[in-house]
Amino acid sequence: MNQPLRTAVDPRALGAACTLRAAAVMAGAKHATEAQVLYQRVLARYSSREWDYYVDQATEALAGLQDSSLAVAALRSHPALPR
Repeated sequence: MNQPLRTAVDPRALGAACTLRAAAVMAGAKHATEAQVLYQRVLARYSSREWDYYVDQATEALAGLQDSSLAVAALRSHPALPR
């Protein structure tokens, strides 16, 4: 009799992937603060070399999030622009 194919999922990897996905959804919904907190959580919880993939993803997304936040802040603080 054939045995069914069995796969195993690492719960920590699943947690990291889900946290990154939740952060991306928050960023897409213009909830930058919440997204930033989630990306920073990935950096804090998955700091060992074994989790470099997830840390790299969070670092890149966080940098992009901060760049877009700075652009919006600069645009809003420009005195010549109407409010």
